[in-house]
This record gives sequence, structure tokens and C-alpha cells, in this order.
Amino acid sequence: MERVIQAHAEAEDIAPEEVRRLYGIGVSMQCYVDPQEIADMICYLCSDYGRHVSGQIIGVDGNTETLYPRQ
Repeated sequence: MERVIQAHAEAEDIAPEEVRRLYGIGVSMQCYVDPQEIADMICYLCSDYGRHVSGQIIGVDGNTETLYPRQ
């Protein structure tokens, strides 16, 4: 995600912090997902608790239906 933010900042000639802020307000949960949260879901699915989960798409993405609010 950091590479995407950096590339976007360079392409539009704005600060990476501004891109990060705009991305943050562009998602409904207004947060970034930590890599550990993705690892936690993987561990859950590999554990006995996730043994009945199959054939699902599980989004661990903070509900990023849109990443950048366009004006």
C-alpha cells in the first residue's frame, strides 16, 4: 500500500501524507488494515475454528469500496 501511495503522490505531485489522508477518508471504516490483521484471519481459517469455512471470499480490507474520493 505504501508503494501505491507513493506512486499516486508522485503522479499527482502531492505529498504522500495527503494521499494517505484522502485514502483514509475514502473508505467507510476510515482505517488502514495492518498486515497482522491479515495474518490473524489466515490463522483463524487454518485453525479448528475455521474448519467449516470453505469457498468464501473474506475481505480483510477495511471495506475499501473506494480508495480515493474524486471531486
